[in-house]
Formats: sequence, C-alpha cells, structure tokens
Amino acid sequence: MRHLNTITRPDVKGQVLLVALMVLGFVAIGFVMISNISLIKSAKTATVLENKALAAAAATACIEQAMTRLAMDVAYAGNVTSTIGTQTCHIQPITSGGGTWTINTVAQVGNQYSRYRTILSGRSPIIVSSWAELSN
Repeated sequence: MRHLNTITRPDVKGQVLLVALMVLGFVAIGFVMISNISLIKSAKTATVLENKALAAAAATACIEQAMTRLAMDVAYAGNVTSTIGTQTCHIQPITSGGGTWTINTVAQVGNQYSRYRTILSGRSPIIVSSWAELSN
C-alpha cells in the first residue's frame, strides 16, 4: 500500500535551468540590440558633423579665394563655382558700395550647408571688417 500514498514529483531541475538560461539569453540579446542602435546613431551623428565641418572649410576657402582674386583684379565680380580639393563651393556675386565689398559663399557636403558673409573695407591691402557664418 505504500505505493498508493506516495506522490512522485517529476524532475523539474533541468527545466528550471533551461528557462533561466533562455531568459538570460533574451536579456543579453536585448542589450546587444540596444548597443547596436546606439552605435548606429553615433555614426550618423559623426557623419553629419564631419559633413558640416567640410562644408564650412570649403565655404571659408572660397571666401579666401574671392579676397585674393578681388585684390588682384578690380573687375572681379564673383558669381563662380570653385572646386577646393574634393569639395565645391559657390562665390555669389560680390556687391560693392561705399568703400566696402560683400562676399557671400555657400558650400554643401552631403545634406549639410555652410554659408559665410565677409565684408571688406579695403581691397588692396585686404581689410576684413566682418566675417560671419550665416544660418541656413
């Protein structure tokens, strides 16, 4: 009669370990996914910042090129696109009046723009009165 009174429990130790390992595995996969998403966002941000810096460098180089040309040629009027290294920029038409010359440049790298305005109060020698980045 002893067999009828004893209730046998199935061996669940292996099942508990398996469930615990599965939960830990899912948590680890979640951490990996979150880390990858964070890295992708950081890489995109770095690309945007790099493109903005390259556009600013190109627009600045165009201002310097326009100032040099203006110092050498009184009739220089701008309105040209220049290639600086691998970047291009546009020197907009140079306006003058009242002893000042205004140079506006714009450069684009990727989807980042950079615009600068420089006002000269002297052409030869070059005297810079104002140099500012304009908002896009």
